Amino acid sequence: MSSGSRTVGICAVVLAGFAALSLAAARAKNATVDEPLHAAAGWLQVYRGNFALDMQNPPLAKYLAGLAAGPATVRGEFDARAWQYARGGTRTPREWLNEAYFTGPGFGEAAVGRARLPFVAVGVATAALAALWAYRLAGSVAAVVAAVVFCLDPTVLAHSAVVKTDVPIAFWFLLAFYALWRVSRRVTAADVAILGVAVGAALATKVTAVLLPPVVVAVVAARALVPVTWPVLRTSAAARGRKVVACAAVIASVGVLSYATLWAAYGFRFAPSGDPAVTFDVPRILDAVGTRELRARFPGRALTRRDLRREWQPGPSLNAAVFLYDHRLLPSAWLAGFMVQQGALNNWPTFVLGQLRREAVWWYYPFAMIVKEPLPLLCIWAAAGVVLVARGRRSLALWPLVLAVAGYGLVEMFAGINIGIRHLLAVYPMIAVLSGVAAAVCYAIRPKATRLALVAAFVLLAADVAFAFPNYIAYFNQPARAYGPIRLLGDSNLDWGQDLKTLAAWQKAHPAEKLYLCYFGGSNPAAFDLRYTGLAGSWTPSNGASPDSPGILAISATHLQGMYLDEQLRRIYAKYLDEKPVETLGGSIYLFRYRGKDPPVESGGATWHGDGDRLE
Repeated sequence: MSSGSRTVGICAVVLAGFAALSLAAARAKNATVDEPLHAAAGWLQVYRGNFALDMQNPPLAKYLAGLAAGPATVRGEFDARAWQYARGGTRTPREWLNEAYFTGPGFGEAAVGRARLPFVAVGVATAALAALWAYRLAGSVAAVVAAVVFCLDPTVLAHSAVVKTDVPIAFWFLLAFYALWRVSRRVTAADVAILGVAVGAALATKVTAVLLPPVVVAVVAARALVPVTWPVLRTSAAARGRKVVACAAVIASVGVLSYATLWAAYGFRFAPSGDPAVTFDVPRILDAVGTRELRARFPGRALTRRDLRREWQPGPSLNAAVFLYDHRLLPSAWLAGFMVQQGALNNWPTFVLGQLRREAVWWYYPFAMIVKEPLPLLCIWAAAGVVLVARGRRSLALWPLVLAVAGYGLVEMFAGINIGIRHLLAVYPMIAVLSGVAAAVCYAIRPKATRLALVAAFVLLAADVAFAFPNYIAYFNQPARAYGPIRLLGDSNLDWGQDLKTLAAWQKAHPAEKLYLCYFGGSNPAAFDLRYTGLAGSWTPSNGASPDSPGILAISATHLQGMYLDEQLRRIYAKYLDEKPVETLGGSIYLFRYRGKDPPVESGGATWHGDGDRLE
């Protein structure tokens, strides 16, 4: 067997194990907080041609969810309710979804489970592409190391089987930079086409991909200025003038292809639906963005419409989006989603190191990686960085990768939203490629020592991953677990509403215990035959109650941290952070013994459920 065949075989085994492990972990968990919404939006895209629901997340990845869920998933008035929302109805998306998902014939756990399957395939494709790029750069050792580093990362395992855009955008980013690397070496029609489609597909997957076109332009322009001959199609461009012409042709071709790809994702239609009555209320969206921005600037201040008109004006990006909308230069759903996302960058809570903040901190993501990545993996990453820096100019061939990782990481650090390490997933496959190349460099110099170090690291990594199964969303490394994950990070780093199945199993084992539930998530506890009393702040169809007799309080970690609760409920639930729980389920639901001595919860609720961006 040749070295190449052996490499393919090893990588295939790693990828197959990754797919099996990710699927098995996902099946042990219920739908996370946003999955029903994304799956429902995907169904509406595929079977009703309606892009209005969940427009802040572009449609490409959601097509996968809609197709996998199947045409018979939704019946009755599901689409009519979506259209009512799209026409500017008073209900927020989650309130509408609660009605469809909890009480109607809409998306259940089985449908979300089916919708997850193609996302695992995307994760496998991303790992395969990372291994391929590493192989092209440094050979077999690099390919195998890249595959293992990517596939045995708990963060990747956690999110590869989730109906979300994080892993799909990682694939398109990786493909775009792979094609960009190839174009910077030699321009071919195929590579330019792949680059254009990948950029357009990234834009049709996540609005943060607006960062990609300027990077492509900068890299191609820089290549034209490098005093080295640039092979272009069947010729070679040596003179600067010819390279500038080639640069302009590449940029124009990529621009046309990416523009066409984005329009294709929306069926080449400006309107969000075939129903001409379905339009977006742009002034209302702008008011919501302005309100969030003012609330971030003036926390605790009661705002009025006069404040909004006097103290806020749309910035350049919003004005550009409005211009494009007015002139129908991009699909309306994409532009409306872009505007909504601008508002999401303001006034978003951050929980880090035991503190709830109303502003982002620049060091959030480096800190999250330090506490959420396995120690063997952190050692591999650190060693790779040292090796590549030590190589100096010999590492210049990797500059598109380094640029992508550093640039994207810096943008996320200062983006203003700190709710999960998953927002960095776009660079994880590139880090895996760099790790593989660094390992190959070390192997060429000290093969025996490198082999022993890699085997030891991979054994420890595999053992850690096996120990954590299936709780990959709530995974923290050993020192962080000793400190207490709930005091370190929140939201999708720890609790994404994924452990109702675990709670149902616990209740089955303790049938005599009365259960009080304060749940954060997107699933319906009734789907798992849970018998409970919904407490104030619980994201369940019934809530608002107070404990009236001894029993067990089941409180989601996110509510213990108070991230999306009003001030009154935050104070009530925060006191349990200092108590030792009876048990912790899956890392995200904490059980406490209630003995009937605590003051009742009079009122309040999770502010997330209200239309918090509307001024009356």
